[in-house]
Parts: sequence; C-alpha cells; structure tokens
Amino acid sequence: MKFRHAKQSDKNNALKFCTDTFEWGDYIEEVWDDWNSDPNGYLTVAEEEEDSGVIAALSHAYICPNRKRVWLEGVRVNPNFRRRSIGTELIKRMVQYGKEQGAKEAAGLVSVKNLASQAMMEKNGFVVTSRWTYCYISTTASTVFQKPDTGQARIATSKDREIIGNYLKQSQIFRAAAENYEHLWRWYRLDLSSDILQNLIENRKIIIMTPHNHSIIEGVAIINKNGNNMLRIGYIDAFDILTLRRLIAFVINLAYSELGEKKSEILQMFITHTPFLQSAMGALAIDQYGQFLFYTKEF
Repeated sequence: MKFRHAKQSDKNNALKFCTDTFEWGDYIEEVWDDWNSDPNGYLTVAEEEEDSGVIAALSHAYICPNRKRVWLEGVRVNPNFRRRSIGTELIKRMVQYGKEQGAKEAAGLVSVKNLASQAMMEKNGFVVTSRWTYCYISTTASTVFQKPDTGQARIATSKDREIIGNYLKQSQIFRAAAENYEHLWRWYRLDLSSDILQNLIENRKIIIMTPHNHSIIEGVAIINKNGNNMLRIGYIDAFDILTLRRLIAFVINLAYSELGEKKSEILQMFITHTPFLQSAMGALAIDQYGQFLFYTKEF
C-alpha cells in the first residue's frame, strides 16, 4: 500500500466510498477542495500499488492555529480494504505530520456509536478526555424562544477578560470540557494564560451573562459560524437553566438582527456532557442528536 499526498485527480475515486459513512451521508465531497489546498493541513490517500488509481483510504491532518495541536479528521477506508490496519497507519502518519510541524499533541472526535474507531484510537495511545453532545433546536417552532428573554446577556469586551477567566477557572463544565471549545467540528483548547481568550473577545465570539453590577458573570457562550452563515454555539456554560435559556436566546436574536445573518430555522450547538446540561437541554426542548468522545494524545 502506497501512502502519499492527495492529488485533485484522486477526488472522484475517493468519493466513491465516502457517500454513506453516516446516516445522512458524508461531508468529504464538501471539504475535499479546501483540505487539498490548505497550507495548514495534509490530505493523505492510500493507493493500491498493484492497481494504480484505486484509492483505498484517506485522512486529513490539520494544524490548529496555535500550532500546538494536530487535529485528526476524515479517516475513511474503502470497505474492500478494511481489516488491513490501514486506518492505524493513517493515524500514525497524521501524528508524525503533527510532530514535524511542532505540535505537542494530537486530537480527534469519534461517535460513541463507532466502536471500531474507538478501538483504533485507543490502540494508538489516545485517551478520552471529554464527551460532547451535538444539539439543535428549531428557532421558529419552539415556544421557549419565540419571544427572546435575553436578560443581561451581551457580547463580551476586553474589560471582561478577567471575570471570564475567573468564571471558567471555577467552572465544573469547563473542566468537564477538558478546557476545550468547538469551532466548525474541530476542538481547540482554551488556554486562559494565552492570548486565545482575548482573540475570541476581539472577534466578538464570546457572549456573557452579567448581573447588574457587572463585577461577575453567571454564564458564558462561545459562538462561531457554520457553512450557511448561521451562528452556532461551540461552548456554553451557566449556573442555572434560566441563564442558559437567556444565553441561547441572545445568540438567536444576535444572528437575526444585529449581524444580519441569513435566517435559519435551526440553531446548532455542542455541549459538554454533564448531568446539568443534559437535563437542561431536555427541559428547553432542544434535541440531542448525537454524542461524541474527544480523544487526545500527548507527544
């Protein structure tokens, strides 16, 4: 088996076995062009040496912005070539690529239903450091959010950096998240001693809930945009369900009004798997679609 950097001409052959990976299909077709041209990543294909042009597998490694983590994604193996340890070889090559780029750890996400991928990650020395739930809500059908009660929720400013940091340091939800947040299906570590928090604030990606004195916060959310330009929540944290509801309502209102985003009937979010957040999402009639294990491996 020959492993090499993907060429654009490999796309059609690779997509032949990247159509029914999930219940709804697959996303490889949508990201192939970006992955193949991304200077911060490496798209690998495995080619059958005896039959040149037959793609047996693929994977993509992405170097996160702080250069400390390599993100592993898109591992796909042609059903005709499974049980030959090709997936394991792809993981080893992605980890090696990360090391060469100066990364100190590798990370990836696996569905709780995908036992084969879990076994493969653990075989290669990865450990589960957090668990996440993908949620979504119809912003038009839900009576809970039809008349948004946003309370004291607002976009954070640089003056809020210290109180945000103090809140997260004491947060059980933040610890359960292994100090990570999601951005477009990739997870980044929110190192409170680095400039990451300040950068998120400057890019208007942090929403906070403050009481009237503004000296503390009672909840925080980190937002980002998905492919259709609708804001979504990549991390949310609150003391109680009322604060949680107000944060979500603020994000919905922000997307529809101030930012003038294309209206979408669905708000997506990732939440840390904790008893409070699980029960709160149920009480707010927010659908919990799937659960995922977050794996890491330090070098």
